[in-house]
Amino acid sequence: TYIQAFRKVADAAAPYSNIQMVFSPGDISNRNVTIEQFYPGDQYVDWVGMSVYHRTNYAGYNGEPSDYSLSSTTYGNNAYYGQGIYDYDPLVNIRYIVELAREHNKPVMISECGFPYWNGSPDTTAYAVDQVTKFYSYVNMIYPEVKAVFYFDIPREIEAYHYGLNGSSTVKNASLSAISNNG
Repeated sequence: TYIQAFRKVADAAAPYSNIQMVFSPGDISNRNVTIEQFYPGDQYVDWVGMSVYHRTNYAGYNGEPSDYSLSSTTYGNNAYYGQGIYDYDPLVNIRYIVELAREHNKPVMISECGFPYWNGSPDTTAYAVDQVTKFYSYVNMIYPEVKAVFYFDIPREIEAYHYGLNGSSTVKNASLSAISNNG
């Protein structure tokens, strides 16, 4: 059903030269299916993308460190949201998407990403600065197929973490510096 829907939209967009289609899964999990099972086909896809968010070690909305034990009461949430023992480096996480794009000769975009910070106790701003600096400094060096990155820059009042770059001059300046220094 997903493939049929994607192809229908792609067919409707095809007559317009200013529209390109992005196959951008929200998450990668090969537990029950593979990403190839959802790929709509080369003639329907212009870009391959994915979402990348990272807040390792701070799983809860209250800034508490992640619980890495399998018996954790937040085990289900950690698995669903890719936190705790299920979280890993976003530069490693995108490898599966890049491999898919290589197989189909498609450029890659990070269709949304964010490195949230929490300025409560403990303050995770330094961690966000480290992550955004690393990501923007190295993503296209490690994966030359990455041609675009879109940062999630909207304040989210529903949780303690913040994504908006305008909410932290420290995180904003780190991202701008990493982007401008990227060769």
